[in-house]
Amino acid sequence: MSEPRSSPSVRRLGWIAAVRVAVSLAALAAAYCLVPLRSAGTEFTGLAVALVAFGAVAAVQVPLIVRSSHPTIRAVEALALVVPVFLVIFARTYLAASTSDPAAFNEPLTRTDALYFTVTCLATVGFGDIVPVTQSMRLLVTAQILLNLILLGVVVKLFVSAVRWARTDRRGSPEGED
Repeated sequence: MSEPRSSPSVRRLGWIAAVRVAVSLAALAAAYCLVPLRSAGTEFTGLAVALVAFGAVAAVQVPLIVRSSHPTIRAVEALALVVPVFLVIFARTYLAASTSDPAAFNEPLTRTDALYFTVTCLATVGFGDIVPVTQSMRLLVTAQILLNLILLGVVVKLFVSAVRWARTDRRGSPEGED
């Protein structure tokens, strides 16, 4: 018989996952704030490499979720990590672009501005206080918005499907406990 959802062991695993996410996010924030920017003109190459690495890391999460003894906890943890990494990739790219070409946006970006702009693009609110001005930045922002849709549609769907696969494999039906 499977354990009830509110069992102490499941709660404990949830807390451990929350601590891992918090530590990972703190490390990500520290890296974002402390790691120097790439040299001017390399931001697009860096973006391409970072997005390929991001795709690989996100893809590796699916089998990890399927093999996990608590796939829902693992999927939530994975999502809580991949979305901020995605945001930081674009924030650093926008920051590097603004640093190398101050005319790329309507105002030079700080680290906070770059992160803020990236999050407003993900949330599709686009307040309009920071806007891309050059054609290359407008294309990059358009690409980010399209990738946002892929992130929210495909990655979330893959993680949810991985949880369902794991539950089906272990219990013979998609209605397992977690």
